[in-house]
Amino acid sequence: SSPVYTSSGFYNLTSLLGSTSITGPNPVSTISNTAGNSFDPSNTNNSSVWMYREGDPFPSNTVIKDSDYKGIYSITENIPVGTGLLFFNRGNRTTSLTYKLKGPTFPTPEDNAVLFSGTLNQGSITIKVPQNNINNFTGTSPYAKESPGSATQTGYYYKYNSSYAPVANLQRTNWYGTSGTAGDQATDGFNLIGNPYASTIDLDAVTFGSDVNTLVYVYNPNNKQFSYYTKGSATGGSAVTDGNGANRYIASGQGFFARCNTAGSTSAGVTFAETNKVATQQLTASTSPVLLMNARTTGDLELPAKVMGAPTGGTIGSGLIDGISSGLMLQLRTDTSNYDGIGLFFNKNWSAKFDKEDGSDMDGMSPSVYLSSYGTDKTRLAINKMPNINPNMRIKLYVDATTTASQQLLVTNTTNVAPKYNVYVIDHYKKDSVQIGLNNSYKFNINRADTASLGANRLELVFKLDPQGAYKLLGFAGKISSRDIVLNWTTKNEAAYTVFTVQKSTDGGKTFTDIGTVSSNGGGIYTFTDAGVQNGQISYRLKQTVLENEIVYSDLVKFGFNAADANSFFVYPNPATSNINVNLPKTYKGKAAIRIINQVGQTLQKASVSNNLPQFDVSPLIPGVYIIEAKDANQNVIGQAKFIKL
Repeated sequence: SSPVYTSSGFYNLTSLLGSTSITGPNPVSTISNTAGNSFDPSNTNNSSVWMYREGDPFPSNTVIKDSDYKGIYSITENIPVGTGLLFFNRGNRTTSLTYKLKGPTFPTPEDNAVLFSGTLNQGSITIKVPQNNINNFTGTSPYAKESPGSATQTGYYYKYNSSYAPVANLQRTNWYGTSGTAGDQATDGFNLIGNPYASTIDLDAVTFGSDVNTLVYVYNPNNKQFSYYTKGSATGGSAVTDGNGANRYIASGQGFFARCNTAGSTSAGVTFAETNKVATQQLTASTSPVLLMNARTTGDLELPAKVMGAPTGGTIGSGLIDGISSGLMLQLRTDTSNYDGIGLFFNKNWSAKFDKEDGSDMDGMSPSVYLSSYGTDKTRLAINKMPNINPNMRIKLYVDATTTASQQLLVTNTTNVAPKYNVYVIDHYKKDSVQIGLNNSYKFNINRADTASLGANRLELVFKLDPQGAYKLLGFAGKISSRDIVLNWTTKNEAAYTVFTVQKSTDGGKTFTDIGTVSSNGGGIYTFTDAGVQNGQISYRLKQTVLENEIVYSDLVKFGFNAADANSFFVYPNPATSNINVNLPKTYKGKAAIRIINQVGQTLQKASVSNNLPQFDVSPLIPGVYIIEAKDANQNVIGQAKFIKL
């Protein structure tokens, strides 16, 4: 996606061609390190840069057969600012250019920087896309028919036509294409857009229309997979992704997919603003998280038939109100370079069927390994949001690989999964089951010659109750401390979202009032102080919210409380070893002169205080009996008491 425009609202491919090689129809006649006025020639002159044009009806062609990606007609075509492109990188223009374009040995592309020339895109930008409702290929269509390789090869390319000017509001079919497959809801509505600024942007700050899904799809060329990030989730405190690399930040020049949820929507669109730019987290190849545009590819790129097509050869506290969310991240790995990740998330408000909360699996660009989960309606998903975990829950997995090889299924992260559940993978092919978790994975082989060893019917996740992992309250007790009551309790197997609510009754346990909450710390030891307790019979109980649909109450802890009157003069603790507190009557206002006297009348300490609960350090005093006395400004005695120093 270009950070500059070459004419108002549009950019073209001239900057890209000046920094790297691009192939396409009607190329220049000879290969040159200096960019010409058209595409570079290759063996077939097929396009190496494409728009994503979902739902446009095209006849089969040999350029990109039945693909939703469409080549661009010329390097000077007007491409609306904010439109994303798919680009096949061959490296710079100065090193081994002939071999990069025509082989027969295709070198590994080197590091390269693209210099964009034009006027910087600035201010608020609402994405504009070419119209998507073309039903024929007449002279007024924004597509041109060409023969890139020979007279027998024909293909259709994007060619800007002012009669089909972009629409600013991204309404109707401009934001919702169709694959042409009945009921294919998981594959419809995708739009390839891009960061229009010369700055990294924060997706959490970008404005999405109400019908634009918050799941954003970013291509990671390192493992050839699409990666998913839920817009707003990092700002909300817990990033929702699939573990393949996507995050809240989009680099300058980087494209991504956004999806419209509703056909014919008038509430879809994406608006970028200057406030979306980040100040200090510019993404480059050396920063973390890694920039997802720095992988090297050799040879020819094989595009999928559809962006969603199946792989070749394979068939908390206040948060309790909205529901606790838990999550499980899985990864299928051949080695450290070839892997695919998915996210499973659980909340009482989510559906087991595919809906706008879920992210359908886009499969990437010919990766070597595939992992998906299924909703109950058999839709392959990379982000699967389901109802809360229960002992009867079963989740089918899709696994595949392009070669026969050993695979490893790993749990890479868990969030708020109740300790009472163990996760097992059932291998129907081997008729076996193995518990998996953060510290143990499942290893198995995919055999391309045996279709039963791959696909949708081999692996399944199940959740089983573990009695040893169930939450337990080990003890709940309390003690009187001066005018306070200190409650203590110990637990086992509490989860991060477990919440303890202390409840109090002064009518013999007939009614209870919440007096405080304590969140789980994972340590199993907790305390709560009920300060300034009034005299009388008091009962306490502990309400334990283990899960949102699982609440447990403790036995009662009872006290007959008869502390000294708050309006009297007294000292505590008594006896004392280090510090004493002096309780002045609450009705007394003003300064008081306090002194500590020994048995023979000598003043050992004195102070002028203006609060009703001053503290004195008596650690220097030798053990014995002492008198503490308080007088007002007129030398009237407020109170006098004895205390013992141990």
